[in-house]
Amino acid sequence: MRRTVSILSALLFVAGFFSSGALSKKNHVPEIGDKLRKKDIPTSAAKNACATSPSQTYPCFEPEIGGITYTIGFQENTLRVMYIHTTDRKFKTADGFKVGDVIDVKENELMPYDGWYIFAPKTRDGWRPIVGMNIGCTDDRDEKFDVCGNVFREANPGKARIGGFSKGGLS
Repeated sequence: MRRTVSILSALLFVAGFFSSGALSKKNHVPEIGDKLRKKDIPTSAAKNACATSPSQTYPCFEPEIGGITYTIGFQENTLRVMYIHTTDRKFKTADGFKVGDVIDVKENELMPYDGWYIFAPKTRDGWRPIVGMNIGCTDDRDEKFDVCGNVFREANPGKARIGGFSKGGLS
């Protein structure tokens, strides 16, 4: 009898773990502006605040959707999605780009935001590859191409390594 109760308890725990939210069961990543259902937002999201730009934070949570972990920031009063971010190496854009890929970039295509990320041009499906941090210059480096040395650069000029992807926020 005791063993049956233990097995039943374990099964209930596992069932609860896998049914923790509809987003985790779906393969649909929400888009900016989509309205979340309250039941899809874990209670822990109210305590989490994610920076989505140098001066903006939103409540957020990190669901696994289709085997990929995302950070989703939303407006508390409307439950609208304001920010989506991933650094998961399993994620791939419609163009085939992944975290860790080295891409060609031109100086005039980079979008540096003070105190925030440096973005490469958007992909076909609207994701902004994050190719660096624009945290300011700390020495007399050449600022012409490497944006104060903070682009995740390769040895070859005109190349950058993708560190993540985002939608919303400043992108």
